[in-house]
Amino acid sequence: MATPSATLAPDLIKRITYSKYLLRRATSLQGEGNELATAEALLIAHDAAEMLMRVVTDFLGASPPKEFMNFWNNVAEKTKTSEPPHRGTMDRLNNLRIGFKHKGNLPNRTVVEGLLPIVTSFCLDIATLYLRIDYESISLADLIPNDEARKELVEKADIVISLLPPSLHWLVAKDCLAQHKNLLTASYVDPLVVRARHLNPQASHRLPS
Repeated sequence: MATPSATLAPDLIKRITYSKYLLRRATSLQGEGNELATAEALLIAHDAAEMLMRVVTDFLGASPPKEFMNFWNNVAEKTKTSEPPHRGTMDRLNNLRIGFKHKGNLPNRTVVEGLLPIVTSFCLDIATLYLRIDYESISLADLIPNDEARKELVEKADIVISLLPPSLHWLVAKDCLAQHKNLLTASYVDPLVVRARHLNPQASHRLPS
């Protein structure tokens, strides 16, 4: 098991957020129940996993995988531990992707439906093992410029992590305060946030519910 030597850079957190967005999009597409939506869900789930895998190798300083399945060996060699989990299932996912993308073979809907929860487990596990973060806790709110959509995402989150520039943290903070949600920011609290919450400027970045 790897132990991070540094905190995650904002760029890495942003890429993790994109990965989570893609995985949710894949689940949504799968729910449409038609063959092409299933095929698209397969491609997007693969991209979501691959994006997170690249974050892990970048963070650990491991060799970037030239092929999807190289990830397991590369991480094991770098960390001097056992391979990451779910290799067999992810190999199956990769083979289905290759079959559709390169050969035009539509994936079986039931098979993809069964794979998506395992892809989610894979992302949760490698984020915990190698990045020491809870993949589920990453909020998608910062990806949505629309006020109503952002408020809806904040409402569904247990904790919100803002990756916006410091001058824009207050937009998310207002939604978090209105809905009694905890907020974490990657930089010092902006004066507008402090004023909105009546916090002392020396207070923690965490806004308690």
